[in-house]
Amino acid sequence: MKKLLVLLFLTSAIFCPEDEKPVIANYDATLHEKAVTEIFFQNQKYLFEDSDLLDQSTPQEIEKSHKHDVKCFLANPEYKHKVLTRSGDIAGFISFSIKKGQRVKSKIKSKSSLWLHALAVSKEYQRQGLGRMLINEAIAQGKKYKPSPAIAKLNVMAKNNAAQALYNAEGFTVSKVQPRNPYALVQYEKNIEND
Repeated sequence: MKKLLVLLFLTSAIFCPEDEKPVIANYDATLHEKAVTEIFFQNQKYLFEDSDLLDQSTPQEIEKSHKHDVKCFLANPEYKHKVLTRSGDIAGFISFSIKKGQRVKSKIKSKSSLWLHALAVSKEYQRQGLGRMLINEAIAQGKKYKPSPAIAKLNVMAKNNAAQALYNAEGFTVSKVQPRNPYALVQYEKNIEND
């Protein structure tokens, strides 16, 4: 039994050395903007491959425009961003914000909600639980706000099956489908009040 435990310990040390363990940190534009923009673009690239945009623009023009949009998104002061590093590489990131609840005549009409705006994990680090770590980090950070949000919400493109599988596995449920041109969006939510 002792030999088995030693073997398991050594095996885990070989496959996940201390410097390869994921680390979550605050986003810093001077350090992370280029890598985060590239990860986000690579994760969204499939959206342009079967769209009418290719009839109107070159792939280079689409990439340049998309990366500009991501930079503007990252500069939004209402959003908080976290990056996840592994082995010194930016492996993923998440963006989120708090939407304050509404009161009507001193009565609570709706509670605060945590909105997850963007989640992306670099292709080489996908399917290793890093997306799950980033979601949990955003929820933990969101719960530090007062009043603490009761629900986490997000929109995902209907054709993004991998993301939908992750959100379902994390306890999110579909709250509505929003047909939009050119892509349909699925809105998910999760009660986080008692997490």
